[in-house]
Amino acid sequence: MKKIRIGIIGLGIMGSNHLKFLKNQPENYEVTALCDINPERLNREETEGIARFTDYRELLDSGLCDMVAVATPHPCHGEISMAAFRQGLHVMCEKPLTETVAKTDALLAVAKEAGTVFSTNFSMRTNPLNKVIKEMLEKDEIGKIIRVDFVCTEWIRSQKYYDMQSWRGRWLGEGGGVLMNQAPHNLDLLHWWFGEMESVRGTIGTRLHDIETEDEVEATFISKKGFPIRFYANTGEAPGIDRIEIVGDKGTLIREGGKLNFRKLEQTVSAHLAGDAPFPLTKSELVEIPVPEALRGAPGIWANIAEAVNNGAPLIAPGADAWAAVEFANAITISHFTKAPVTFPVDRNAYDELLNDLINHKKGL
Repeated sequence: MKKIRIGIIGLGIMGSNHLKFLKNQPENYEVTALCDINPERLNREETEGIARFTDYRELLDSGLCDMVAVATPHPCHGEISMAAFRQGLHVMCEKPLTETVAKTDALLAVAKEAGTVFSTNFSMRTNPLNKVIKEMLEKDEIGKIIRVDFVCTEWIRSQKYYDMQSWRGRWLGEGGGVLMNQAPHNLDLLHWWFGEMESVRGTIGTRLHDIETEDEVEATFISKKGFPIRFYANTGEAPGIDRIEIVGDKGTLIREGGKLNFRKLEQTVSAHLAGDAPFPLTKSELVEIPVPEALRGAPGIWANIAEAVNNGAPLIAPGADAWAAVEFANAITISHFTKAPVTFPVDRNAYDELLNDLINHKKGL
């Protein structure tokens, strides 16, 4: 397999993590360039034999890279990724693609024109539990979906987390809070599993930290197929819950605590509803679904990208899919401030105006 020469743009927590991993993948990757606007971050890394830049444009112009990993604050993702595509480079962009759906539209148009490999780091797609859920849904093993509940509160962050970098928890710095930083992973899973949505009604709030943006979100989506999805996430709860319950005609699938259990009905819900018994006596069997081992997290994403670049393998987390997490987040935020459901697609201009008001403190949570 040909080594991919890669440059990393942004050496905060995620960029540094990518550097450590990629340096230990010499069979697939060669880190040839680093970029950060803070020279101290460049100097703190072991960079012998690696070119260093403080301007991403110089890195892109250097000819040293076949691919870049974009790990800067969210508002820079689109600009940098588009510039990389225009240089004919492959791109792995951290989530979210951008902070607004309008910027995401522009990025995806440039990426499509470039035709190079474009992946995101939606690493929860590599979790074998999540992959099995998708397979079961595709095989109709749960039956017609009745409802979904998704609670995502394993994202606890201290006040120090927000204080240690000035862009965190600010509308200008990241375009949102939990919806832009942590929950994009969960919102991406909703789209990956259940497809497009018809509408959403949501509320956001800040009651757990001293920040501008939201640290709590509650929303109800209505899927294109008509069933409701109740979604909740925050960054101030312990021990935290990562639980999804998918209720279908054939039974209920529950993912929690690293296990996947299916309460398989002896007779379908639809059969009970159409039957003669006014008070049906339902019977079910609790089945623990076996889950295979798999390379998960960012390592799984990077291994997949190498196969895509060198062998044309399909991407686990293609950039073309990543619009949904941004659009879902933007829609929930609009719904909160308008106190009304938002239908999809989101009004791009309306969201841009709202975010501008939030950045300029014309509105607040």
